[in-house]
Amino acid sequence: MSTTSTWTIAGVPEHFNLPWYELIHKQSLVPQGIHLQWQDYPGGTGAMLEALHQGKADVIIALTEGIVKEALKPHSQLAIIGIYVESPLQWGCFVRADAPYEQMSELTQSTYAVSRLGSGSHLMAMVEAQQRGQNLKEEQFKVVGGIEGAVKAIQADEAQVILWERWMTQPYVAQGLLKRIDICPTPWPCFLMAANKQWAHKQAATLKQLHGLVSKEAQALRLNPALAQVIAQRFGLLETEAEAWLQNVRWSTQAIFSEVQFRHTANTLMRCGATPMLSEAQIHQCYQEATQL
Repeated sequence: MSTTSTWTIAGVPEHFNLPWYELIHKQSLVPQGIHLQWQDYPGGTGAMLEALHQGKADVIIALTEGIVKEALKPHSQLAIIGIYVESPLQWGCFVRADAPYEQMSELTQSTYAVSRLGSGSHLMAMVEAQQRGQNLKEEQFKVVGGIEGAVKAIQADEAQVILWERWMTQPYVAQGLLKRIDICPTPWPCFLMAANKQWAHKQAATLKQLHGLVSKEAQALRLNPALAQVIAQRFGLLETEAEAWLQNVRWSTQAIFSEVQFRHTANTLMRCGATPMLSEAQIHQCYQEATQL
């Protein structure tokens, strides 16, 4: 009698993961004894990494900066499966709609709402500030959970600014709660697939197949002439906004996350103080250990 194992795929409830929703609906790996299930993590990359460590998720679809930060830790148990979305993430910089701020340089002493420490909203706040020549202090961050908590913190003036994905935050702009004062694109691919290293080594061939399957779903979605309408209806956007997002997003057709990309991300995180300084040799070793499946 054949047995079926369940793999839990974790990701944020955002339009980027539409190919996963389609793939899981089809259950393409059932003939191989694998049932896929999706789990939303509104808390983002930090929450997914925690779920991975606790055995609550098998594969996570998480932000590159958070994955690389984890891979740089001593004795990291993270395996990088490959790139899921190769285009940069467009981080919007948002303040309360009636706030007097018009540019990020006016917020040097302000409090940032972040989903959790180590999340993309936390790391990209540090990256954006560093690009302006500023290093943020630990006390400038307020942990708020997901986007709903971030908006509440902004409205209550418990925080003055958030960095969040531009289009997923657009409905709050339309409601008159937030205004966007800048955009900060990531200087690297926005989403990677990752798993626990020991488990990933045992499942390496199937994980590569899984990446290929979700890439095919993404390509198939691109051929759907009503895709912008589907995204707009599902995620509360105008159809023109969904079309604008689609023009800038590229799902990956190949899994390789190169050492050049890993090193660039690591160096950026080190410059802004998000991770301890490491030598080039140490970064190389971290990359090799994280990507050799």
